[in-house]
Amino acid sequence: MAHIWQTLLGNLATVALMMTAWALLSPSIRPRFGLSREAFFGMAMGGGAVISMAMSAEIKPGIYFDLRAGLVVSAALFGGPVAAVFATVMAVIFRLWMAGAGATIGVAGIVAATVLSLLMREAAGSKILFRHVAVLAVLQSGAAYLIGNSSVSPLRHLGTAVAGGAVGLNFVCILASGFIILKLRRITMERDLLRAALAQSPDFYYVKDTKSRFRFANEAVARFNKINDPAAMIGLSDFDIAETSRAAALFDEERHIMATGGALVNREECLAGENGERWFLTSKVAVHDSEGDVIGLAGITRDITERKHLETEIVQSRDLLKQVMRDMSDGLALFSETGVLLFCNDRYREFFPATAHLRVPGTHIRTILEGVVASKEQTNLPLDKATWIEDIARGLFADHDQDIQTDAGRRLQIRTRVTCNRMALAVVTETTALKQSELAFRSLAERLQLLAETDGLTGLANRRALDEALAAELDRATAARPLSIIMIDVDRFKAYNDHYGHLMGDDCLKQVAHCLIQARQRPDQMMARFGGEEFMVVLPDTDAAAAMDFAEHLQSKVIGMGIKHAKSEHAIVTASMGITVCAGSRSADGVTRLLQEADLALYDAKNAGRHCVRVFGKTDEMLQRVFS
Repeated sequence: MAHIWQTLLGNLATVALMMTAWALLSPSIRPRFGLSREAFFGMAMGGGAVISMAMSAEIKPGIYFDLRAGLVVSAALFGGPVAAVFATVMAVIFRLWMAGAGATIGVAGIVAATVLSLLMREAAGSKILFRHVAVLAVLQSGAAYLIGNSSVSPLRHLGTAVAGGAVGLNFVCILASGFIILKLRRITMERDLLRAALAQSPDFYYVKDTKSRFRFANEAVARFNKINDPAAMIGLSDFDIAETSRAAALFDEERHIMATGGALVNREECLAGENGERWFLTSKVAVHDSEGDVIGLAGITRDITERKHLETEIVQSRDLLKQVMRDMSDGLALFSETGVLLFCNDRYREFFPATAHLRVPGTHIRTILEGVVASKEQTNLPLDKATWIEDIARGLFADHDQDIQTDAGRRLQIRTRVTCNRMALAVVTETTALKQSELAFRSLAERLQLLAETDGLTGLANRRALDEALAAELDRATAARPLSIIMIDVDRFKAYNDHYGHLMGDDCLKQVAHCLIQARQRPDQMMARFGGEEFMVVLPDTDAAAAMDFAEHLQSKVIGMGIKHAKSEHAIVTASMGITVCAGSRSADGVTRLLQEADLALYDAKNAGRHCVRVFGKTDEMLQRVFS
């Protein structure tokens, strides 16, 4: 009996050895024969089952006991139908070849194990776990016990200890096989994942032995060295793929790393290639075994050409930006979302010399404004300085334009805009010259306007200004606010001009115009030259009686000048005047009609002997006076 158990334990060791051999040899042997993973796995498990049966313990003549079930179960459960067919056929053929009384029951047990395993595989789905193995071990052990104790089985007369021990050992064998395969699967998956990642990475990964010969190189390394298969790199050194001088330098570098057990980190190197210069970043580290001895070197090299080009462009852009910021005429300042100054150019500080020491990165806007208040750098600040500081600080994060004047007389425009990331960008432009030009243009415009509306000889308003004033005042005239106009004509002026000459005539008109200006009583009263020797006085909010009083006053001033006029019946310069009054709205031709009425009144005055005043439509004695 002891011999039987020794044989079975040896059988168990054989099963474990077969599983390990399959795991180690499968990656290298399977591709050589062109077999699929499932077929090779089934053949390996079937071979293990054959070996297990060959080393089986013969309990009675023709009745053998072994651990073939664990291998057949593993083939079907983990390899699927293809692996199950290979393993089952090999096991069945060998068991039939062994013959004996238990051949039929043995074949039935193999087939039952295969069927149960395939059913469990289907139930488990895509991911088989150890619990599925345990359940299958229980089912398989139960099936084996039932088959062994069936009425037709020659095994039913075996003792309970032998039968139970055999079933238990198979149970353990199935669990052990499943555990080993699951563990090997996980290790293989992690290894393959790592190998694939290294092999397919765009960076250069490689491992060298202590003699600097390649033991591993990924596809990028092989491709760079114009070698089709990375496996062909194994055993080569840098002397086989690089120029002698560079290979020698790399060899000395790696010897030093492995001698010191240290590392090389981020060494940049520029190499000339077919398409120009390429930049590479290399790191290497010595590899130690479990005892701490150096057994080789691992390295990674990365192509950083694009990064170097980008860095160059960034440096050039930065230098260009600095130059632009330095040479630009505007001041520029960038504030963070909390109001802290992040950046400003020199021009920005030059605009504010009194607070330039505060306008540096890291200073809060409130500190800068407090400095403005303390130094009185900005004029026209409100009395409540604290509120002003808070308003400016809060308004920093809203788009706005602001015009300020400094104590140095500079006028500045500050345009603030909020960026997409909630920062505030302030652009300061000096507008001193612009403001001065604006004032100059405004003054010129006013002068041109004055010239356009002023008579060149007398300095009074011209006909254009008169027409505009009459139209405006006529619209405002009402019964309560009548509008009066006086048309004035210098008597016998043509005779005066002919007798004294045009220069004296012009001087006479100037003196009459001076009298009109002196007679003005209110700012809204307009004195204008109507044409030739004719003048016009516009009197808003004035009735006929008041207009007559104004005309009398004006007559006295003209006479008071005492300008000699040898051709006048009065011996001095005199003037005739016609008055008309508008006390309500007029039609569209109101101005023309008003001028016609004044002209008619003036005509009456001239017919009455000149040197008198007439009011249009009035015959009352009070309104018709003749001056002697």
